[in-house]
Amino acid sequence: LREQLAQLGKTHPGKVLLVHGDTHQYRDDQPLPGLRRIEVPGAPQVRWLRATLSGDRLKVEAADPP
Repeated sequence: LREQLAQLGKTHPGKVLLVHGDTHQYRDDQPLPGLRRIEVPGAPQVRWLRATLSGDRLKVEAADPP
């Protein structure tokens, strides 16, 4: 999976977004070139994130549940 994500990051830089949860921490980083990762916190800190795309810019922010 890591090799496939690395390849996607190379062929589509800035266009690959991976969203997952695992360590119960919020993280917004670039672990591989061209790949943006959003790691969401898990239980008991369950929250919503809102992502908005404007042109080529992705903005991620905490949001209250609907």
